[in-house]
Amino acid sequence: MPVEINFNLNIYLSICIEFVICNFMEFKELKKKNKGDLHKILAESRDKLRDLRFKDANKQLKNVREIRKIRKTIAQILILLNKQGEEKAPAKEQSQIER
Repeated sequence: MPVEINFNLNIYLSICIEFVICNFMEFKELKKKNKGDLHKILAESRDKLRDLRFKDANKQLKNVREIRKIRKTIAQILILLNKQGEEKAPAKEQSQIER
């Protein structure tokens, strides 16, 4: 019996580690995208989230955790888009202050 418990625990830990690595790698991949690609991915993610919410309301969604993953992806994209906007915005603000 103890062998089976240890084996199941090892499988569980490996799945958790893969989940964390996949999310981290996905964010690294998002960082490499340009602004146009991020907007396209954002629109697709929002459409998918809307579809998942409809499925959840109709009790057709098996894996509710997908909603959480999509929301996290949307948040990461918005963070990247805001950071890209901040890099360009201070130059405009400084020119307005000088006037």
